[in-house]
Amino acid sequence: MSKMEELLELEESIAPELLEHMAEADMQKLNVQEQQRVEQMVLQKIAALQADSAAEQKKDAALPMTEQAVQSAEQYQKKQNKRRFPFSKQRWIGAVAACALLFSLSTAAVATLSTDERLLKLLHADSQSQIAQMNEMATLLGISDTVDGYTLTLQEAINDQHHLWLLLDLTAPEGVVLDAERLYFRKSWLYFEKMGSHGYTTYTLPDENPTDNQVSFMMEINTRRPVTNNPITLEKGDLGLSNWADGEEQWTQLSKGSWKFEFVVPDNNTTISMWQWKVLEHGDKNFLLAKMEVSPLSITLKTRRLEWDIYAMLGEEPVQVYLKSGEMIELSSNSSGGGGLVMDFSYTMPEPIDLAEIDHVVFCGETLNW
Repeated sequence: MSKMEELLELEESIAPELLEHMAEADMQKLNVQEQQRVEQMVLQKIAALQADSAAEQKKDAALPMTEQAVQSAEQYQKKQNKRRFPFSKQRWIGAVAACALLFSLSTAAVATLSTDERLLKLLHADSQSQIAQMNEMATLLGISDTVDGYTLTLQEAINDQHHLWLLLDLTAPEGVVLDAERLYFRKSWLYFEKMGSHGYTTYTLPDENPTDNQVSFMMEINTRRPVTNNPITLEKGDLGLSNWADGEEQWTQLSKGSWKFEFVVPDNNTTISMWQWKVLEHGDKNFLLAKMEVSPLSITLKTRRLEWDIYAMLGEEPVQVYLKSGEMIELSSNSSGGGGLVMDFSYTMPEPIDLAEIDHVVFCGETLNW
């Protein structure tokens, strides 16, 4: 029996996080017999999944309408949490939409919005419904650290389960003019208490007043493990100005110090996870799509290989999101990470999407469970 088969058997009794940790060791390539057995195991899981879904739908249909009407939200949520494969999620999305509507109505009377306007602009949140979504996903941090007279403030975060956007403001001593086009930190460190592969990019924001002593940055971070309730340490260091001439960098040091922040972002319940257990094809290669996680800002696909060299190909494969309006949004993967058995692919929405407006999602020509 191959290691993949052992892990698939353990899936029923081991938490997914522990299973992924166990699977990160290097795997040997499957032979033909092992691959056939793995595919058969997957087909059995799909058949069991379909049977469970049909039984659940039949059970729901048997409930008197009056009993459904008086069922409390707490009881319903507990019922949903017990479902491993939540195919019948239309009612759940309806509840989310209703909550979002109530939230938007309650915030309509407020004169100011909680999310920083710069983050809203960067994430293309323009409509009132999109702004309400970002308010749900935002966490005000307001943490500052000062080194050599330079104060760096971690203002705010927006996150889903696997993505994090951070807004930072740098203020120099009075009389010092910061050049946003040349300024950057040579060193950055990012640590998560629950370790897992991750990547990040730092952007310098357009400087509205280039003659003052302030510059703003945004960090975009993506992770395999959830960022929520996972203590984070961020350090920035070696601040200076860079200028390139004749192919050589001229570096002007402003501070050799290090700015350090420790923080946690909460689970804002804006990410929907859907088990898939679909054997998909890309060209002449097969792979297993285990789960899809969708938030208003991103899609994450969790895959497991059935053949050794599939992942380089999948990184080029887009995801198509079809809305109920008839519009189709095509997304390209902006990051991937994993090891051994598993590989995750991440896709960022061009603007916040109302999940209740998604009709279906297609990957490798296959309509996914939604």
